[in-house]
Amino acid sequence: MYKAIYRKYRPKTFEDLIGQDHITKILQNQIQTNTISHAYLFSGTRGTGKTSCAKIFARAINCLDPDNKPCNKCENCLESLDESSIDIIEIDAASNNGVDNIRDLKDRAFYQPTSLKYKVYIIDEVHMLSKGAFNALLKILEEPPDHLVFILATTEPDRIPLTILSRCQKFQFKRIDTNEMFLALKSIAKKEGVTIDDDSYNLVINAADGSMRDAQSILEQLVSSGRDQITYDYAINLLGIVDKSNIIKIVDSIIENDAASLIEEIDQALLQGKDTEQLAKDILDHFRNLMLAKVSPESADRLIRSNVEAYLNQSKKLSLEKILQAMEKLINQLNEIKYSQQQRAFLEITLLEVFQLVNFKSEVFTREERPETPRKEKTQVKTADVKDNLEKENKKIETKKTSPSQTEEKSLDLEESSKKPSSSPADTKLTKERIISDWKDILIEIKKEKPMVHAFIVEATISDCVDNTVTFGFHKEYDFHMDKLLKDNNRELVEKVLSLFYNTSVKINAKFIEDEKEASINKDIDTLTKLVGEENIKIF
Repeated sequence: MYKAIYRKYRPKTFEDLIGQDHITKILQNQIQTNTISHAYLFSGTRGTGKTSCAKIFARAINCLDPDNKPCNKCENCLESLDESSIDIIEIDAASNNGVDNIRDLKDRAFYQPTSLKYKVYIIDEVHMLSKGAFNALLKILEEPPDHLVFILATTEPDRIPLTILSRCQKFQFKRIDTNEMFLALKSIAKKEGVTIDDDSYNLVINAADGSMRDAQSILEQLVSSGRDQITYDYAINLLGIVDKSNIIKIVDSIIENDAASLIEEIDQALLQGKDTEQLAKDILDHFRNLMLAKVSPESADRLIRSNVEAYLNQSKKLSLEKILQAMEKLINQLNEIKYSQQQRAFLEITLLEVFQLVNFKSEVFTREERPETPRKEKTQVKTADVKDNLEKENKKIETKKTSPSQTEEKSLDLEESSKKPSSSPADTKLTKERIISDWKDILIEIKKEKPMVHAFIVEATISDCVDNTVTFGFHKEYDFHMDKLLKDNNRELVEKVLSLFYNTSVKINAKFIEDEKEASINKDIDTLTKLVGEENIKIF
């Protein structure tokens, strides 16, 4: 019968366990000195060897060989390896988490072992037990019989009651070191008769995130492909992993303040059939490597392994603050990307927000709009023109020999006219139709204030306007946009723009709409097209 690689190459001795020497040496010493505890807690991330270590320990304390425990040759070891021993019991707490399950365990636990020296209970995912089940388990741990050993395994030790923790010897399993994982995977591939290049191994290691079991499962996909030689390009296409060169180009676009290239590179990655959520994770992982390269460039070769030069070069162009801000933004949005019905749009919005964080002092340009002279010079020229115009206007006012009160009135009029559009007198009633007619101008003002709010609001329709409260309508597939628009800061910004535009206090609200025929406020303007230029983008 075919066995999966992670089962076929499951460690059978303490020496086979990778990266957990700090634990295996203590356990081996306890076996040699016969100082075995009645309860152990193995904790750590998935795939780091907790269950494998528990099985090895259960065999070792029952092994008949006095010098080599476990020998995997004696009657007791073979019985355990065949999983036919009734004295070594594995329980999945996720499926058997009730108080009745543990009470049944308690009743059976006090019986002497059938053929082995110790009766061993291995409870996996123990944090899944109910409160009542933990209380029942505590009763056994308080006064255990001499023949009974509990090994509890968990990925979330913080969810286990302190009363249980205090009665266990605790061992924390580490993530597997990348170099140790590399050597182990290479050994497995050699035994399977497959040649894999180093870049492909790096792909597997990065995707596994410290989990040896995950790495073996990914390796199995390559080994079972039917090829004797696995190349990097083949591994990328088979595993659905985004090519690192794509990620490097995406981040280059952000660093170089080129929104059009950013959207094009995202499009290119997704056209290759890459998963949207995985792409977001890969970009987050890229920024993490930038952080490592920034903080510890001398250790980059060891910490990052591949494309080190590219990470070092990019890290020099970004401050640590910008890198951390980008990571925080991606981490906060990953879960929403995962469950969004508009994953692509969500990813593009998230990366444009990262783009703004990195380039917060810069403007977003399409290629045609990008100025030949630095943006700073243009701003200075415009500022100088404004000052000149104001001086001329002041001179005109002074030459007219008006009374102080008249001068004051003119200054007030001038100030008021600069605050409100001439097309929006305050004495005109605010209606739904009026807002629709002004909407494109309002969108321009919103975009000037904050482009991302503009991105959320363009998907809305104007459903109503009553007593200066504007209600926006969203179809249900744009629930994310509505939620973001109603966030305090975004809501206040839109209300401020509308209030200034119409020179009166305006409030906003939003609701879901069902009418498919209701016209979009700005149906001819797509969110991202407005940001990067219609000629530079093709989305959805």
